[in-house]
Amino acid sequence: EKDSDFEVSVENSLSGDYIFVKSTSVHKPKTTEVRFISTDDPDLITIYKKREEGVDYELKQSQKFFYELSNEGHGDISTIRRVYIPEESTFPLLLEAGDTDRPKQIEN
Repeated sequence: EKDSDFEVSVENSLSGDYIFVKSTSVHKPKTTEVRFISTDDPDLITIYKKREEGVDYELKQSQKFFYELSNEGHGDISTIRRVYIPEESTFPLLLEAGDTDRPKQIEN
C-alpha cells in the first residue's frame, strides 16, 4: 500500500481457496479496498471493488460465492451481497438496513 493513510491486512478464506488482502483507512471516514487471490492461481490478484471514500466492507467466502458485508449507502455495516466467484456480474442484494432479519429472495 503506497498511501500512508491506509494499513494492510491479509486473511485466508475459511475454505483456504482464497487469500484476501484488505487496505483500510486509518482515519475517518473508514474506507476499504479488498483484493483477492485464488490459491489455485496465486499470480493473479484481483481487485474486488475499487476504493470509494467512506465505503467499508468485508468479504467472506462460502463454496462458489463471496459474501460482501458493506456500509455502502447507509453508513454502517448494513448490506449483504452474494457474488459468484470469480465472475464479475451483478451483485444481488440480500439484506438492507431497515429490513427485517429475513434476507430477500434472490434468483440463482
